[in-house]
Amino acid sequence: TFDFKKISMEIGDLISADKYQPADISIASDLPSYWLESADNTLLTKALSSVKAGASIHGRLRPKEDPSYESHILMIFLVEVEDESTAQTLLELSQKKKHTDYSMIGIAQDRLFCLVVARSFVQGVKSFETPESTARFSKGIKDILSKNLKAN
Repeated sequence: TFDFKKISMEIGDLISADKYQPADISIASDLPSYWLESADNTLLTKALSSVKAGASIHGRLRPKEDPSYESHILMIFLVEVEDESTAQTLLELSQKKKHTDYSMIGIAQDRLFCLVVARSFVQGVKSFETPESTARFSKGIKDILSKNLKAN
């Protein structure tokens, strides 16, 4: 229903204006269940079965930001689901998930859900981002999603 290429490019521009360099944008990609799994995945399975479209944007930390910059990645997953309540379910699942080795925030706007994950992929290297610092992407992504919802 939405122009995921346009939205993904706008999110890529958002992270490019920050501490990350967009490394990969993929359209027609999935939201990996791993990030939202819990002891009971009933709601997650149902929500993911209603995904109509998906995209992912990956960014690499810029060298000037941290000596271990090569170890850090920012992953943003965007999906369109059947209805607003499903997007809210995904948001709630993202807020309930407890994690210690990466930072994650969810953003829901109408039928769109976006999951932002920042982590180090090298064992023993602490994540550059915290849940508090990752929250800085929330407003920009919400604005991008809102603008594209209105344009649709």
